[in-house]
Amino acid sequence: MKRSKVVYAAIMMAGMSLWSQGASADYMRGALTADDSGQFYCEAAKNWCFGLASVQEDAEGKSAPVLVVIHEGNEIARQKIVLADASEEEVFGWQKTAIWQAWISGPAQSAPFLIGITRTTSVGYSGGGASVSMLSLVRVDPGAMDAKTQRPPSFDVVGMLPIQSSKMIRACFSEQDVLDRQEHCHDVYEFDADITPIRLGDGEGMDDLPALQYQARASKFPRWADLTKDSTTMPPLEAQDLVAAPDPDCSFDRVLGFDSDARTYQIDIPADDCSTYWVP
Repeated sequence: MKRSKVVYAAIMMAGMSLWSQGASADYMRGALTADDSGQFYCEAAKNWCFGLASVQEDAEGKSAPVLVVIHEGNEIARQKIVLADASEEEVFGWQKTAIWQAWISGPAQSAPFLIGITRTTSVGYSGGGASVSMLSLVRVDPGAMDAKTQRPPSFDVVGMLPIQSSKMIRACFSEQDVLDRQEHCHDVYEFDADITPIRLGDGEGMDDLPALQYQARASKFPRWADLTKDSTTMPPLEAQDLVAAPDPDCSFDRVLGFDSDARTYQIDIPADDCSTYWVP
C-alpha cells in the first residue's frame, strides 16, 4: 500500500535507536486550555498561547498549517509548520489539524519546550470508517527571541508519533451474518497513546529537551479480530468473544530520547506491525 509506506517512512524518519542521555527532571507536562475565543490554547499562566491558521500552497487548494503564537498578550509569530507526515501523496477522506492540548515545559523561562500539532485523517468505508491522529512534536526555543529586532522564537518539528485511532470494519453482509455475530456487525480497532517527560539520569544535554515516556495501548473487538482475515469465514461469535481484547503486539511502553546532534527524537516503535491502527 503506497499510503502506508509514506506513513511508515514519516514515523521512522528520526531513526530506530534509543538515546540514553538524561534531561532535567524539572521538565513537566501541563495542559493547554482554550481561551474565551476558542481559537487559541494557553498554558495556565496564559503567558503562552497557540493557535492555527493556514496558508494555501498551490492552485489546487492544498494548504499548510501556520502556527500562531501569542506571548504575554502579544502576537509574536506566524510560522508555517511542515508536519512530519507531509507528502505529495493524495490523501483520501478529509484531514483536520489542531493544537495538541498539552505542552512540556522546561525549568526556566528561556528553556526550550515542546508543543504539538495533531493531524487527523478520517475516511469512510462501506458500512464503516476510520480516524487516525498523528502528533507532530514542535520544539519552541524562546532563547532565540530578540525583543529589539522582534525576532520570534525558533520552531522545529522534532518527531512524529501516532496518538489515537479508531477503525470500524463492516462484518455483516447477510441476515445469517447478523445472527452469527449476535448483531455485533463491526470489527472495531482502537489505539490510544500518551506522552510524558521522564528523567533517565544525569548527563549532557540537560538544558535541551527531556526524554519522553510513550505509552501505547491497542485493543480489538471481537477478541479475535484480524484485518488480514475475512470475518465472514470465522465461527459464529460466542459470549466469550464479545469483549474488547488488548492487542499485545501494539500495546507497549517506549522511552524516546532527544538526539541533540540530529535535533530529533529517536523513535523506536513497531510501525510495520501496527499498520492496522495507524493507516486509515
